[in-house]
Amino acid sequence: MKKIARKLRSRRGETLTEMLVSIVILGLSIAMMATMIITSTKITERSTAKDREYQDQLSAAEAQETSSATGNVTIEDSLGVKKVDIQVDIFGEEGELKSYKISEP
Repeated sequence: MKKIARKLRSRRGETLTEMLVSIVILGLSIAMMATMIITSTKITERSTAKDREYQDQLSAAEAQETSSATGNVTIEDSLGVKKVDIQVDIFGEEGELKSYKISEP
């Protein structure tokens, strides 16, 4: 306790070296913080764009807005005995989420 009181009453200042070292450490800390903020902002923007794209594809697939193709879906039971081909309309573009609806005859 006496040591702390003595330090507080002391008129002796810090040396130039101590000041320069503290300024360098402060500068490096600020640079690292700025880099972290920029990186996290970029990651957030990319994830927001991916989420928006996914939600748009999901909405289009659920709404079944425009059929991009027709095709057959083959259903097979667990033993592989029965096969059923069903004519379906396919909604969604290549590489996107897809939705299927049984074609009307």
